[in-house]
Amino acid sequence: MDRGYRPEALRRPPGANPSLPGAYMVLAFSGGGTRATALAQGVLRELDTVPAPGARRGLRLARADATSRRPTLLEAVDMISSASGGSVAAANFALLGPERYREIEGPDGFLRHRGLRELVVGVLNPANAAYYSLTPASRIELLSAMFQRKLFGQATYRDLEALGPRRPFLVLNAADMASGERFPLTQQQLDRLCLDIRDLRLADAVAASAAFPVLLTPLPLPNHSPCTAQREIVAATDPAQPLRDDRERVLEAIVNEADLGTLDEPESDCGVPARTLRTGEDLQVRRGLRQFPLLNLEPCTLRPLRPDDPRRVRMVHLLDGGTADNLGLSGPLETLTTDGDDRRVFQAIRASRVDHVVVVAVNARSQSAERVGADGSTPGVFSMLFGTINTAIDGRTGGLLAQLPVLKELLDARAREMGRTIRVTTIPVDFEMIRDPACRAAFQAIDTTWTLSDREVDAVMEMGGAMLRASPGLSSLAALPQGEAETGQARAAAACRSLQGLPPPTARVTSR
Repeated sequence: MDRGYRPEALRRPPGANPSLPGAYMVLAFSGGGTRATALAQGVLRELDTVPAPGARRGLRLARADATSRRPTLLEAVDMISSASGGSVAAANFALLGPERYREIEGPDGFLRHRGLRELVVGVLNPANAAYYSLTPASRIELLSAMFQRKLFGQATYRDLEALGPRRPFLVLNAADMASGERFPLTQQQLDRLCLDIRDLRLADAVAASAAFPVLLTPLPLPNHSPCTAQREIVAATDPAQPLRDDRERVLEAIVNEADLGTLDEPESDCGVPARTLRTGEDLQVRRGLRQFPLLNLEPCTLRPLRPDDPRRVRMVHLLDGGTADNLGLSGPLETLTTDGDDRRVFQAIRASRVDHVVVVAVNARSQSAERVGADGSTPGVFSMLFGTINTAIDGRTGGLLAQLPVLKELLDARAREMGRTIRVTTIPVDFEMIRDPACRAAFQAIDTTWTLSDREVDAVMEMGGAMLRASPGLSSLAALPQGEAETGQARAAAACRSLQGLPPPTARVTSR
């Protein structure tokens, strides 16, 4: 079934991008408010200055203004996966593309907007408080309205689908408040709710990904499951394969394409097959079990729950994606090693259509200056509240970063099973890479907020580009001249001085 905003609908087969032939390139943008948006924007800008390997073959790309230019690595991106503040930059690029994505950093762009003041005033406004108390409306609408006004207007996923192969596949990640699971805003995921993602506004999707708990309420999505469309997915997935009447197949298929089997199956054993809990295949099955309540089926018979059944899930509430995956990296890791958000990718790897994987992981994680436990005092209410949220987010971020080097080992092992090799390039962009300890601490201390000064915005964007340029992975990928890494480090030092409000160093002149 190919309806909806799906990777197949964009007509960008994995490995067929002429800018980076035989490769699949992923960007993963972390959360962190405007700081994360600016860091991701800096990486996008820098990718736009690096010629793609395909450019050496004489390829030229036509721009919307009828001009042409040599392609850069920005055109080589196949997927962008993001959370929270990183989702702002990701969705902005997916919608506006190389032609207009830099509008976000202009004088009237979102990065210069004092968004925190707007949100706080909106939340504390007595009229709004009464409105939210007496109507079904919720505070998440304030964030969505800000994104509509400053960035996306009324654009929907239908508009992204219409752009086709000119754009990478966008995966904005939120978190399901009930299960705590990552909830990617993709058609594959919304199949479980019987919703068409093309009707969802980008502003609402980004707001769901960035709905920081407590300050903002979650974004509600209605659940119409089960429905006829899910039966159609079954037939379209593999029409030649006869449907098996066993619960294990249904549970495994929940993750793949909401494949429900037949909804009128006879009663069967309700136990979970032991195999799903013992083998290496249980990751997707376990996630399927966590999402099973969304399908509104009897646990044993798989028959639809009655409309008045208290077990029915009528609404899904989406919170900040950082609470489940603050790096936006879980989805790409699953896509590259199993059947994830784009099931074609691992198939292309197995079929040798993709022999090079590139992952750029942009981490804007901060380091709070508050030192809980420095003395014997009891932490206050706000310290406990934000500490509970941020500690979980930071811990999950660190765990995913540790998995990034393992990606090569996993893909190497899979490649050996198939009797071939695969090239893996991982490029982390992280404040931890800043050499100078004082500079590193200064960038990590930038607040997680929707309001930064122009100086902070410019410094963070420049630091993102500098760290990318300094990466050995980028030099290897684009065959950059020797010395590019040191150029990046020099730019990083200049970004430090800019953040601190210091003038650039002057060249020393010696007299003879």
